[in-house]
Amino acid sequence: MFHTTLIPTVLVFITVGILFSVISIRNVYLRHKKRRSPFTNKFLRGPGQSLIEKLDDLNEELFAYMVFKFMLLTGILSINFYHHFSTAEMINGVVAMRIDSAF
Repeated sequence: MFHTTLIPTVLVFITVGILFSVISIRNVYLRHKKRRSPFTNKFLRGPGQSLIEKLDDLNEELFAYMVFKFMLLTGILSINFYHHFSTAEMINGVVAMRIDSAF
């Protein structure tokens, strides 16, 4: 009884395994098949070179934007810390913030 319920599951695994094997063998065959390049002259530009240049430009712009955001965040935090520590009081050698001081 237990073995009869496993038969469809085993058949599905065998079918999927055979399909995976056939596709893998086909990909290996196509990859290693001897083919001659249809282009005989040298390329003026490499494949995807314009895309790489666009990505480099975008990367530079993104880096500049991230540096600007970091500098802005650092400036805002330093102003906030300066405000809180300039309004703080020393109690027994410990800096204590005033709760009533609003930013």
